[in-house]
Amino acid sequence: MAISLLDHGAFVLEAKYIELRRGTYYFRRRIPLDVRRHYPGKKDVEFFSLKTKDPQIAAKKAHQKALEQDALWEAWRTGQDVQPKDVRRAALAILDAFEIRPNQYKDFQAEDIEPDRFLDELRHQSGGVDGQIHKDQLPPEYREAAELFYGKAPVPYFSEAVDLYVKMKAPNESPKNKKDRQRVVDELFSVAGDLPVDQYSRKHANDLVARLMASGIKTTSVKRKINFIAPVMSNALREHEINKVNVFSGLNITGLGEDKQERKPFTTRELDRLATFYHRKDDDLRWCIAMLQDTGARLSEILGLQVNDICILADIPHINIQPNELRPLKNKQSQRTVPLVGVALWGAQRLIDTTKVGWAFPRYVANDALKSTHASNTINKSIRTEVPDKSAHSFRHAFRDRLRNAECPKDLTDALGGWSSPGVGSTYGEGYSLKVKAKWMNRIATSPENCDFN
Repeated sequence: MAISLLDHGAFVLEAKYIELRRGTYYFRRRIPLDVRRHYPGKKDVEFFSLKTKDPQIAAKKAHQKALEQDALWEAWRTGQDVQPKDVRRAALAILDAFEIRPNQYKDFQAEDIEPDRFLDELRHQSGGVDGQIHKDQLPPEYREAAELFYGKAPVPYFSEAVDLYVKMKAPNESPKNKKDRQRVVDELFSVAGDLPVDQYSRKHANDLVARLMASGIKTTSVKRKINFIAPVMSNALREHEINKVNVFSGLNITGLGEDKQERKPFTTRELDRLATFYHRKDDDLRWCIAMLQDTGARLSEILGLQVNDICILADIPHINIQPNELRPLKNKQSQRTVPLVGVALWGAQRLIDTTKVGWAFPRYVANDALKSTHASNTINKSIRTEVPDKSAHSFRHAFRDRLRNAECPKDLTDALGGWSSPGVGSTYGEGYSLKVKAKWMNRIATSPENCDFN
């Protein structure tokens, strides 16, 4: 059946194969007669919960499922050898129909018995007129059932590899990272499907790159998206001891970086002009921008501050940038203390005057996640009313230039900005003291004397 997602006059958008039951969406699709024999125990319909109450998500899941089924059914009809997820589902259904389980061969062996009905079916399916089971002639789902029964460790599907990677490597990653990774995974499934990890080829990987390039994003963004799934594959191959090259590693992205638009840093005059603007508007949005300007921090680092991370009353006012449940940090070096000077000190003080506990910028927190994209768009729009063609990230570029021009030592610059420093020496000791950091930060602080703060 189909559900209407949008009805606007002559335009109607419907999603097929989903139905609503008690507030939850389910997938329902009739199994064609010519492939029904591959679904033991089922009558004529594939029916299961999509585990969502959101019609848009349900439609997306149902579409992906239908694509997998279409590919599988076509393979069965033409005799192709494919192993999408439905093959394993069908194999497990076959085992269940014969009342046996994966890896149960050892139990039968210990009792010196055989699952006769199951073996007879395998002989029949393989055409073994000589009484033998010819594995290579078994339909994919029966071959998979046999291998599971005899103890084969199933190769994970990519969707399972994603779950494994998140559990092992990124249990505390931000909701944004999870969403960004899933978007790339969805793109991969659109060109290749959700396959066992050892069945992906270099062609699948190159097809994914081509699809991403065709979407119009920058080549560096294509590389960033690939970097979301390449480690997923590496982790799965390693943990399951699969001897196969990671097909998503070292991909060629034509013209990588050539279409990159360099962000220009703010000039001193532009920074002074913005400081006057913050004071004139004097709201939480402008306090946030002021803190970006004279700390050099990343936007997510400022948005993700809690009030108790802002130490106004300390001998040297500063902020503690540390990971929390709302947002992790980009790297180990990103965890740091940064003195509050210039307009950043003003913005932090105004914030503390109005917000006593909790998140520093609560209007950019929703459903236990940072609304980073919304905040970025709003902040950039605000900045460009005063300084066209610049963005929030331009503060970080300007911050490094300002420290460079003040002849600040490079490793101290890296420490203040949370940049990775090369060399083993940078990991020794406790790093620079707040007093030393403040000394250099005060040399580049936006001076209220140059701004109209009266």
